[in-house]
Amino acid sequence: MGRGNQDATDLRSERIETIGSVNENQWNHVVDQAEHSSVFHRYEWLAAIEDGTKLTPSHAVIYKKDNLVGICPNFVTDIDKTPFKRLLSTEPGFGGPITTTDEAACLELLFEEIDARCGREVITHLFRPLDTATVQYQSQFAANGYSPNVANCRFVVDLRKGWETILAEMSSSRRRSIRNGHAENVEVVDREIARETIDQFYLNYCSVMERLESTPYPLGFFAALLEFRDRIKVFSLSVDGEERGMLFYLLDDERSSLHYFFSGVTETDFEYNASELIHERAMKWGIENGYETYDLGMTPADFDDGLFKFKEKFGGEVVPVVSWEKGCSRALWGLFRAGRRAYQRYESSTE
Repeated sequence: MGRGNQDATDLRSERIETIGSVNENQWNHVVDQAEHSSVFHRYEWLAAIEDGTKLTPSHAVIYKKDNLVGICPNFVTDIDKTPFKRLLSTEPGFGGPITTTDEAACLELLFEEIDARCGREVITHLFRPLDTATVQYQSQFAANGYSPNVANCRFVVDLRKGWETILAEMSSSRRRSIRNGHAENVEVVDREIARETIDQFYLNYCSVMERLESTPYPLGFFAALLEFRDRIKVFSLSVDGEERGMLFYLLDDERSSLHYFFSGVTETDFEYNASELIHERAMKWGIENGYETYDLGMTPADFDDGLFKFKEKFGGEVVPVVSWEKGCSRALWGLFRAGRRAYQRYESSTE
């Protein structure tokens, strides 16, 4: 979503099945100019998802004459434990529609294109904006059939406070872990973004995902992100010269934020306080390089959740993640929602 209120009669919409059919400079110009964009809207991020995963792209775009002025990146994803699929903006990451002009008209056309993509197989469209200010479009989202949901949140640290204040606002146990970690012969290394680094990180990342009983993204996705290397940071902990954990970051220059996004800290690295020491170095790097916020990433909005508790101890602000979802098939969407409620009740009764 952007700025301006001009004559919208010369707008036209399209649905594209590969981002390669759009000029990269035009696409990123929209991202650079739109008010609520993020690194997850950028051409290179979406191209890596398309090239490195099996997700099916189905992006909606708006042209004003020959100029791209609006985008809503989407990928078709499976809905777990169902035969149905969802149109999601974006996976992985955050998304939603953004425009540089004629906001109301562009949003209507984008939603029309999205509706046309849905059917008997794709029964719902969901988007997760990163910028919480997009709630100002609630009335237009609702008018197009979208309902909000706050099942997740993010912890965001204000780097403008400076390291000493940030450290003081952490929990005592987190400060103790950082202090104890420095008692060892440790160094946090800013890794070169090269294939060797990606391959090494991926081995650790897969170990983490196995422990969490989650499915990792393919190696091809991370390899494709080498084309986006100017927006990637990887820090690793070295203990007595031996690598003991890695964390993968995205540089969100659009929002002046450093995103912790993927973990390569395995169980064997816990005794060295690897997560705490790498987060410390990354926050200091963000401060040194002028970033305003440090985003610890999405977690369930549940105070009793283990991931929530871990991230809470870094002292950041809890920021709600508002997801907007619309059922695209009245009959199938109703059936799906009824089944989802029944499953949630069952899961709750067995805990």
